[in-house]
Amino acid sequence: MISVKTLGKQRPFIVDTGAGCCVFDDRLALQMKEVGTRRVATAGGSVELKAFRQPEISFGQITSPGGGVSLALDLAGAKEAVGRDVSGILGMTVIEQHVMRLSADRQRLEFFDSVPADPGQSFELGRSGKVYTAKLTIAGSHVEECVIDTGSLCELSLREPLFDFLEDFGSIKRIRTVSFATANGVVMKKEGILDSLTLGGWTHKNLVVSESGHKQSHIGLSYLSRFEVTLDPFGNRLFLKPGKMFSEKSRRSCLGTGLRNLNGNVAVCSIDANGPAAKAGLKDGDIIESLDGEDVDGTDVMRLRRLFTNDGQVIRLGVRRGARFETLQIRLSDY
Repeated sequence: MISVKTLGKQRPFIVDTGAGCCVFDDRLALQMKEVGTRRVATAGGSVELKAFRQPEISFGQITSPGGGVSLALDLAGAKEAVGRDVSGILGMTVIEQHVMRLSADRQRLEFFDSVPADPGQSFELGRSGKVYTAKLTIAGSHVEECVIDTGSLCELSLREPLFDFLEDFGSIKRIRTVSFATANGVVMKKEGILDSLTLGGWTHKNLVVSESGHKQSHIGLSYLSRFEVTLDPFGNRLFLKPGKMFSEKSRRSCLGTGLRNLNGNVAVCSIDANGPAAKAGLKDGDIIESLDGEDVDGTDVMRLRRLFTNDGQVIRLGVRRGARFETLQIRLSDY
């Protein structure tokens, strides 16, 4: 997330290399000039969206003049997923005008006119429409062209036929079906553990992967955060340098439920009937108010999710269900 100035105010935007153009929350549409409609592919299928003349966008020392085409979309699903207000998505029409460097270790997103010194190992970029791709080797032998997608919170999402093939072949151990918010509404996707993924000379094992609603596979922010990432659109190069999280075990929720932001609160959703949450009595719509006696910040769902990844840990959740409040003891499990 970065703060950009557009339409006269500072607004929070998601930086999404998987988006071909910029997207504005539809509440801002009345401030822009409509120029027709565009049909776009989303993780929930194809959808027709209103198109607008893109206004000027500024962030840091960079100003991107208006004039291109942007889209309007109800971003309620994105707000629920990240647990924060989202006014728009900064897509490739703006990002590709600069060299972008993303460092999870330093919590920094930087833009340059040219590639900075010592960027790391170099990879050739491919193109798919307006977005960039990189080749990965999956399960030891299958080479897959994957969209570089900083707007996806997954490690890797695989197109449905490939996910099914790898599951049948035994390279993916399916663990559950989860719900995802998309521009076309909420969709259900399969999730599993992939035996290996190789990029260049690096191999990571036992990664959490999901089924993609797109026709292409996507490599997401959770995997890219293992590196300092430099994207060079001018030279068609991707540079990667291992970071502090490079060797970390792939993390998935050991709670067995999804979480979303609901009016500034953390709400439970998509409970797995076989998971620890269901066995402890947690229900869809419950509001989590405390964790181990500490109040929960409802505006940062992503941070809270990371606290539920320790297999075997026993936690106490303070839960509100309507007017009733109770404390549930739950043993987290990588079931």
